[in-house]
Amino acid sequence: MNFAFQAFLLLLIYLPGAIFVLAVTGKIRDNGEIPVISGSMTGHAIAAVLASAVLHTVWLLAIHAAGGLCGCQPAHREFFALLTLNNATAPYLAAESAIGGALWFVAAYFISIFALPLAAGLALNVWIDRRELDIRYRFLRFKPPWHYILTGENRSNQAGRTVVVDLLVQVGESPVLYSGILSYFSFDEKTKAPDALVLASAFRGVVPDFAGTAEPEFLTPIPGDTFAVKFSEIKNINIQYVDLVDS
Repeated sequence: MNFAFQAFLLLLIYLPGAIFVLAVTGKIRDNGEIPVISGSMTGHAIAAVLASAVLHTVWLLAIHAAGGLCGCQPAHREFFALLTLNNATAPYLAAESAIGGALWFVAAYFISIFALPLAAGLALNVWIDRRELDIRYRFLRFKPPWHYILTGENRSNQAGRTVVVDLLVQVGESPVLYSGILSYFSFDEKTKAPDALVLASAFRGVVPDFAGTAEPEFLTPIPGDTFAVKFSEIKNINIQYVDLVDS
């Protein structure tokens, strides 16, 4: 049997569900990795398998209904026969010949089953975000947990919210306090842990004791428009959510 070819066919069958899951979770915008099928499958991989099964079932039912109306016979049975038959048998060769004569169907099938779940998943992701359903329901929180903490969305998504942070960082032997408005943050692509925090209107102060119980000796503005701090160097972080409400 041609295992490499059959593995490729299985990948094509699995991809629609994986694309849908990546689109719904928003990871397709961040060049996220496809959920991997393995002995220790993640929840996203299981969801991708289930979504693929549902999508192919819906597509095949639609094809069957369309075939009954127009009297045409798409080669979907022959396509799935390629997954199970030995490539040296006559039925396999017949299925291969039928597929070769209906490449238009195979192309239309996979283009549609890739494109439509992608569009539907992205639309569902936007709908969840605009309705703030991820804030109300934890199982819809596809972003890293720190995203909701750093934006204050864990306290409801307040328009016009400003996030002010105080960061205690060890610089040499002296603890240093950085304070400013959180303007941007990034995540590690693999671990999804915060990678860096970017501050605007940043100030710097030397703290007399590392316990942070005393006031900084001085606070001076840091030149520049933005100031970045690696998250791994932060010892303590204080977050203040400032909601600007029109009076």
